[in-house]
Amino acid sequence: AENFRTTSNYTWFGDASGMLWAVSQAAPLRRVHVDNDLLLFQYEKGDAAGYASGGYMADTQVDGTVQSGSQQQWMTRNSRVASWPDGVLNMVFVGVEGAPLSNCGKQTNTIPSVTVDEAPVVAEKPFITIDTAGLYYLNIPVVRRSAR
Repeated sequence: AENFRTTSNYTWFGDASGMLWAVSQAAPLRRVHVDNDLLLFQYEKGDAAGYASGGYMADTQVDGTVQSGSQQQWMTRNSRVASWPDGVLNMVFVGVEGAPLSNCGKQTNTIPSVTVDEAPVVAEKPFITIDTAGLYYLNIPVVRRSAR
């Protein structure tokens, strides 16, 4: 999903509500503004959290909490989150405001993650937008350095 804003407040399970993006690998989330929570997994009966495993998020703002659930091998770049309290393993954050601190996961109540303060160089792919008159525009982002 790219280039949109969601005001999702649907209650998916228990008291978890917001936008559901339960994916595995090749389904990036880019340039999205989520003004509630973002759920990266889908709960199933018992203690199962679905088959979501691995993903990528960039240039995204989450005003609520990112709930990882079963997610592992997740990469987030140049985004802003209110909080990110959970995850399974191999969570990577580059230039992310609100990311957890790096740790190896052996500490109590922490997720194994790597956090890098800034992305040294970011060269985004071009993208198309449509204005209110129906005209198409090709947007070519500038290369950013030391980006957050």
